[in-house]
Amino acid sequence: METRATRRLALLKKLAGTTWAIDSSILRRIYTGAVKSTMEHGNTAWATAAKTNTTRLCKVQNSGLRLITGAMKTTPIEEMKIYSNIRPLDNRGDEKICTQ
Repeated sequence: METRATRRLALLKKLAGTTWAIDSSILRRIYTGAVKSTMEHGNTAWATAAKTNTTRLCKVQNSGLRLITGAMKTTPIEEMKIYSNIRPLDNRGDEKICTQ
């Protein structure tokens, strides 16, 4: 899942551009539809996975948040999640497990 999400994130990076960029709300929609949906596929199965595996997916999400917000690497991740209104993957996975 990490590989597929990273490939889709590379496409998002091309849309974000450095000299021109698409609006952040459009980048957020593309991220949610293409990248995040790929990472959430089967999240009930990886809820019991090792922490190192889930950390790899969180790194992909953090890269996506930086693209959406246009933030620098020193920007706190929690602030980017709040600004972009995207919940962490682990919280979403716990929510899915509780509802099933």
